This record gives sequence, C-alpha cells and structure tokens, in this order.
Amino acid sequence: MKRLRRYLLLLLYLSGCLMLPAQAPEGRKVVHIQHADAIRRILQEDKYLNRLTGNVRLMHNGTLMTCDSADVYSNNSFKASGHVVVVKDNTKLYGETLDYDGNTNTAKVRGKIVRLEDEKAVLRTFNLDFNTKENIGYFYGGGTLADTANVLESARGYYYSGLKVARFEEEVEMHNKEYQIRSDSLHYNTDTETSVFLGPTSIWHKEGYLFCENGWYDRPNDYFHFSKKAYVLSEKQEMWADSIFYDRLQGKSDLYGNIQILDTTRSLLAFGNEAHLVDETRDVVLTRLPSAAYYETDEEGKSDTLFIRGDTLHFATVKNPVYYAKDSISTDSTSVITAPVDTTTVQNDTIKFIERKIFPLPLPLANAAAIPAPFPLPKKNPAIVASDTLPTPITDSLLQSAPSDTLATIPAADSLQLQAVNDTTATIDSVFQYLHVFRGVKFFRNDGQGACDSLVYHVNDTLAEMYYNPVLWSSKNQITSDKIIFIGKNGQMDRIDFLDNAFAISQSDSTHFDQVKGRNMHALFRDNEVYLIDVLNNVQTIFYMVEDSVITDINLGESSNMQINVHERKMTRIKYIENQKISIHPLDQVTKAQERLKGFNWREDDRPKDRYDVCERTVIPSRRTEAASLPLPEFPITKKIDAVKL
Repeated sequence: MKRLRRYLLLLLYLSGCLMLPAQAPEGRKVVHIQHADAIRRILQEDKYLNRLTGNVRLMHNGTLMTCDSADVYSNNSFKASGHVVVVKDNTKLYGETLDYDGNTNTAKVRGKIVRLEDEKAVLRTFNLDFNTKENIGYFYGGGTLADTANVLESARGYYYSGLKVARFEEEVEMHNKEYQIRSDSLHYNTDTETSVFLGPTSIWHKEGYLFCENGWYDRPNDYFHFSKKAYVLSEKQEMWADSIFYDRLQGKSDLYGNIQILDTTRSLLAFGNEAHLVDETRDVVLTRLPSAAYYETDEEGKSDTLFIRGDTLHFATVKNPVYYAKDSISTDSTSVITAPVDTTTVQNDTIKFIERKIFPLPLPLANAAAIPAPFPLPKKNPAIVASDTLPTPITDSLLQSAPSDTLATIPAADSLQLQAVNDTTATIDSVFQYLHVFRGVKFFRNDGQGACDSLVYHVNDTLAEMYYNPVLWSSKNQITSDKIIFIGKNGQMDRIDFLDNAFAISQSDSTHFDQVKGRNMHALFRDNEVYLIDVLNNVQTIFYMVEDSVITDINLGESSNMQINVHERKMTRIKYIENQKISIHPLDQVTKAQERLKGFNWREDDRPKDRYDVCERTVIPSRRTEAASLPLPEFPITKKIDAVKL
C-alpha cells in the first residue's frame, strides 16, 4: 500500500514537471500535455526535456496541437514532428514539423506543404507562423489561398482566423471565373468574398480592364469601388476619376472628381466632377462643371475639336419602337467610323488622336419625324423656295459698293457641325441617341463659337437644336434668333435654320456694325460650305460703305425677303425681294439711333475666347496601348505549390 502511494506521488510530480514551467510569468499560460502513449525524460546539452511519442496532444491558449512525437522543454516550448495538426476554433493547420514557443504564443509550422483550413478556404504555403492567442497566421516564401470562387496568391501575407480575413502582400495575383487581378497589396474576407485593394491594382475581365490604387470588390454582388487614379477601359470607352463605383450586375457606374470619359462610339471626350452611367454608354449624365469635346478628322487628316459645356450634359440612348415592333429577322446593317483609341494630345486648341481602330456604329434613321424628340421639331417653312422660283421684282445689290468683309466670313459648316453620320433609307435604327446640354451652354471651335440656355443634338438624324437666347459667332459675325437648328445630310452640314427674330451682325470697326434682320434665316450648304442664305419676312439691313479704308456712307434697306449668294465664305450678291426700299446716306447725316436696328444686341462679352473658356480640363492621354501590353497574371506560386508531390 505504501509502495502504491509513493508511485502515485511520483506520477503527480512528473505531471507537475510536464506543465512547464513551474514559475511561469504571471498571466502567461503554460503548455498542457493532454496525452502521449509514452513519456521519457532525456538529458540534452545539460538540460532535461520530456520526449513524448505516440498520439501526442498538447493544449495552449485553447489551441489543440497533435503530432506523432514532441520534445517538451522547461522554458514553455516544444518541438513536434510527424502529422502535425494545430486546431483553433474552426481553423486547422497541417504540417510536418512544429516549433512552438508558449511565451510568444507562436507556432512555426513547416513541411513540404503547410495547409491552413477553415470552413470556406484553404491556404497552402511552405512556411507558416501561427499566433495561437491572436489567431493570426503569417506566411512567407509564397502562399496560395482558394475558396469556392477565388484563387489568390502572394509572396507573403497574413491570415486572421477569427475575422476570416487574409492579407496578401507583394506579387499578389487573384482570379475567379469573371476576373483576373494583380495588386501590390490585397485583403480578402473568406466569409463575404470581399477584396480590398491597398496598392496599384490591375483587373482584367472579358469586357475590359480596370485600375486603381485603392478600393474594394464585392464578388457576390459584383460591385466595385475604385479610388486614387481610378481607371476603366472597355472596347468603346476609357474612364478616369478620383472615385468610381461600378455595379456590374446592374450595369451602372457612378464617378466622382476629375472625371474624363473617352467614348469612341460618339467621337467624344466628356469631363466633369460627377457622372452617372447606365449600361456603359446608353445613358450618361455629367454634372458639376461638365464639358465635352467632339473631335473629328477629315479625309486630309486635318483635325479639329468642338468643345461644349453646360450645367448638365446628358447623353441618352433610347430604343426605337419601330425597330422592335417590326416583324423581321434581319439585323441592323452597320456602317463604320474611324474612331481614335490611342494617344491623345492637345495642340492649338485641337485634340489629336493617333493610331485608330474601326468600330461599328448603327446607321441613322433618315426620317426625323420618327424620332421621339424631347422638343418638337420645326415645321418646314413654305416660304423657303429655290432661287429660280423666287417672286419678282428683284433688286440686286452687288457687293463692289460694300466693304469686302461685310458679313464676309460666313460660318463654315465644319465650324458648327457636330458629329455627323451618313444618312440612309435602307435601315431602321434599333436605338436613338441624343446629347442634351442644359443651362449656361457655350461651345468653342477655332472657326466658330456659340451660346444658349439649352441644346439638343439628335445623333441619328444629325440634327441639333439651340434654345433660349441662342447665338453663333464666326470671325467678326454674330447671328441670333429665338431658336437655331442645324440639319445634316449624308455626313455633311445641309442647312442651318435661324427661326424667329433672326439677326445677323458683322463688326465693321469698333463702333460700326453691318446688320441683317428678318423673321427667319436659312443658311444652305454644299460640300460643308454655305452657298446661299435666305432671309424671310420683314427684312431690314444696314451696310456701311468704305472708300480707302474709311467709312463714308451707310446703306439702309428693307424688303419682304432677301437672298444672299456666298462663295468661299464671302457674299457675292444680295437680292432684295418684294417691297424693297433702299437708301444711301452720308454717314455724317444719320443719327446714332439710325445706325442700330431694333433688337440690336452685340454679345461679344458672352463669346468664349478660346477652348479654356469652355473646357479648362487637361486631357489625359489614352492608356489603351499601355493596358493591352500588360502581362496577365500567371500564378507562378500556385503552380509551384501544385507541383509538389506529397
């Protein structure tokens, strides 16, 4: 009986020794041995250790560690080998060896492949240190994580077991069935499948390319937020902004701060500080100092750009009910436009694009009346007739008696023309496209400028309408009316209608102005050059006559209608039609009031002086070529780990 009592006391003593250490620092837990098939006390380098073999189970910080064998030291540490498993809550860590320090709570797991698993993800690496108190794993030398949808790898990183968050750093690559991603630093939540980008990040998908230096990605909802140098590239567009929210499932994007959108389908650059897009290009609204630039290149390679601004720019695309109602299996025939997709530079107020690619664009509908216009289209004026059917009598006023620059520089078609597309009667468009510009509208081009309160451009019919105090300037000329309408045909300007209270003014010198006034004016074009101007109903004119560069006389005229012939942007003949009254007076015999027609309003102060009066933005060069040259992720770490034979 005494022998049995001594044996039990010896077991209790040995058990106390194995709790290690006897004087553990206050608040620090010692490693607890739950089980071993055999225990031997061994002297090694003048120190004793306990060697455990067979189904070894040790506990520390609520973490269970199992292995085939372990050497337990007196300093609250041990080394284990053979089928090492570390279990903490729902996290399991597998390896071949384990070096554990209970004082720092660090488990260094090694092996051909070290594997960390939780309910939703598996992390594989060559070296992993796991803090059993903080539930944090640190891997280096390369690691790869896989869950039900994603594979991620990096040179090093952390796994926060309690938070289900993996932090990847250096050479980060990620892929799923929708995206491939490369980043400097990325955090990934295995529960929510949300990624957070904390460095330069490139993202590829079947529709294009994305870049940012900060942001996040919600994979289940396919929702992105990009900030800091945010950039989105697709076949038709490039977008830059300080911040971009992109809902891919809904096809919506919200952009904020320093926005630039390059839309190759519209030959357009758009700017602003806030933008909302639906289905990439179907519906775009820009606000907060928005502006746009329509660029074009003629057959000779000459480029020019129309800059436009307003309080709000709205690019809209709506379905054509006629197209979707028709009983036909035929598809839209398409034409192509040369669309710039590469390097962008600004020279002499002109945006130039180098290296072009062809993109298809639906042909426009010829019948303007079929367009569900936001404003009523003008009715055709029956008073507009061909020159050879004008009523008589006609009084000619040849311009050799008038100054050569009187209304001389007629606005060229290309100074006022928006992007035109060839007309056709052979197709029906599936959609209609519009540009709406609201409040405070101004536009600038080197050879023509304009202003109004509201502007609508019907892309399909190449028809633009200016409303509420519209005005056009070209060289020394100004034309105003209640409404101005541009009409294109076959890819060129066909006519400009100045409807109601039309008034043309040309500056002769600082105080004298040639003037033509009528109810309506209609400028007709041939080969993008004006050749005929009809002035209709209650026409009044004032022309100054010059001799030796000195104004000597004033020509006052009235008639029911007027026709002006133009050649090379200069008037060659003026025809007063019906009820004409013309008188010439020495300049010193007329009053100042007689030198101004009623309604005279010289609006030079409203005129944009250069493109920076309309658009102050600096154009960001295209990144399309750069993005195309970037190598896709190759996942070398994942491939290396997959190749290891266990």
